[in-house]
Amino acid sequence: MKKLSTQKLTVLAGSLAMAAVTLLLTLVCVKSYRWGWFELFHKIDRLMNQHIVFNYLGKTLLVLLLATPLLLCVVAWLKPRTPRVVAALPLLTSLVFIILLFLAGVSPGLGQYLYCAIAAAVLFAAVKE
Repeated sequence: MKKLSTQKLTVLAGSLAMAAVTLLLTLVCVKSYRWGWFELFHKIDRLMNQHIVFNYLGKTLLVLLLATPLLLCVVAWLKPRTPRVVAALPLLTSLVFIILLFLAGVSPGLGQYLYCAIAAAVLFAAVKE
């Protein structure tokens, strides 16, 4: 069995926490009583229906919010050092999603800010030597 360094363990735990936050928390402000990952696509439709580009970009970013931590987890597990670009992907995706929500006139929910904070902590842990 591989011996995990503190840095690698932090990156792995952080990436799994980001994936859990994506799946469990609503990332946009709540406009209904329905909660959950599959409701997010309907909320994106309703919140950003005036801007078709924002709608498709929002759905793409939602998928990337789940895919980038999983990619980070796999890369951190397989490589001895996590590349900075891969470690920065979840944070960049989160920041672009927050900016997109503000441009569409929607305020991000608590889950999005929590995701962004975890992504920043994971990036800090990954680049720290």
